[in-house]
Amino acid sequence: MQKLVRLLSHLSQPQTQPLPSSMVQVHSRGGNFALQDGDSLYISSPNYPANYDSNANVLWVITMPEDCSLVLSVLSFFTENSYDQLTVSSESGADQSVMLIDRFTSHLAPFNRTYAPSTLMRIQFRTDRSVVYQGFEAELRASCSAETTTASQTTGLTTQDYNDLTSEVPWTIGVNVDSTGGPIALGEGQDYFIASSSFPSNYPSNATILWQVTTSDRCAIHITFMAFSTEPIYDYLVVGSQDVTPKNMVHRWTGEEIPAPLYLNSNQVWFLFISDSETEEQGFVAKLQAMCSNSTASIEEVRLVDGDVPQEGRLEVLYQGQWGTVCEDLWERTNAEVVCRMLGYEGADLEYSTTDLWWLIKGSGPILMDNVRCQGNESSLDECSHLGLGVHNCDHSKDVGVTCRTGSEANPSIDNSAIIRLVNGNRPSEGRVEVFRGRSWGTVCDDYWGIEDANVACKMLGYERAELAYREAKFGEGDGAILLDDVSCTGREPSLFACYHSDFADCSHAEDAGVKCLETSGRDLSLA
Repeated sequence: MQKLVRLLSHLSQPQTQPLPSSMVQVHSRGGNFALQDGDSLYISSPNYPANYDSNANVLWVITMPEDCSLVLSVLSFFTENSYDQLTVSSESGADQSVMLIDRFTSHLAPFNRTYAPSTLMRIQFRTDRSVVYQGFEAELRASCSAETTTASQTTGLTTQDYNDLTSEVPWTIGVNVDSTGGPIALGEGQDYFIASSSFPSNYPSNATILWQVTTSDRCAIHITFMAFSTEPIYDYLVVGSQDVTPKNMVHRWTGEEIPAPLYLNSNQVWFLFISDSETEEQGFVAKLQAMCSNSTASIEEVRLVDGDVPQEGRLEVLYQGQWGTVCEDLWERTNAEVVCRMLGYEGADLEYSTTDLWWLIKGSGPILMDNVRCQGNESSLDECSHLGLGVHNCDHSKDVGVTCRTGSEANPSIDNSAIIRLVNGNRPSEGRVEVFRGRSWGTVCDDYWGIEDANVACKMLGYERAELAYREAKFGEGDGAILLDDVSCTGREPSLFACYHSDFADCSHAEDAGVKCLETSGRDLSLA
């Protein structure tokens, strides 16, 4: 454990399921409602399906007979992640203490939830003062049958005066919240709460708490945070899958922002909370859920589209017969490595998004994956953690792209002459370097341009290596875009695009790079 602690010390519109054709009344401004067995109430965020208001605070209070459960069916849900949220709570006891049961935020696929029997339930929708989205639409139904009243014995946190989840209102911890750690066997459909020590009081210094969660092998684990406040950098919560080792770490949270929900496609998950010897904060509370299915929902295929060559482009995945994109949140090289191996390549050279590169064309249709986090050794994106297929809080401006490493045998049909050329030289083996991206040719800036970079350019054109690397527009100034800047190759890369570079040039065409490729061996290499 101590070794681990030391080693662990970074908008599309949602698909909407319409209300029944009978066009029932939808209540978007809150109120008090009494439901009998089988009664339904339809609610939505203000203005739905248009965007909700900023600074909204809407409360629906539901009363039901004893031994009745509330069934929540969310038809559509899209809010600003973490800041705009829908909460479900129940009141009990003479002091009307409130038990917080659920918190929903971000972009969620339609779902159903049955809560433990209660005579009074509170549904509250709150938004902040900035970003607004479409919001939500849901059905509330009272179910008083014996079969459904015991379907979900959900427990939670209590507070004497529940007004705002993110306020300074003191919390009272419930008996069903685990703040000591240890093994947890999470049953199908069960909710389980974990928290830092002493929550809602500040956690102690030098804390180390480990939770190890297991569930059925056909289940995955979903994490939703109710509260989060730690000393940035020094105090943190780590989550991993399978064995408790640093290489199996999936994510690390620190600071005071409530993290987005996370879906871990694993039935063995661990959480490790660590604090240092100084500042203490309130800590965190998180709800763990076992998401189970009799059928395995999985990615059927991946592809790269709208690239200039087959081994690069915007990433799309096939799910239930429909292609969709992947959001850049948490996207790293390890994810790209998994994608490229799925496509039969040796590995990844680059990972990027439409936020980074102007030439990467935005996708359309559904966004199928978000918050993807791979360790790099998985055989499919299915094995990586993510929010859940079809669940995201992105738009297509954050679509990811990948360039795969071909190697000498991975894809021998690639013709690099389609993406690189030499212009204005006296012979075919020399000239101004131009590359093809985003449907047009452009030049390369000479910042950091040297013989190793020239070697890569010449090898792309079929030459053995470079004889000279030229700067300052030796072969005349080009026109159009400057597509690469700050190129820095080792000389072993298969492409200039695989070298470190910047896609935002601060150059003029007076700094266009050039090369002279070696047609015969045995000459010295130099920079001109």
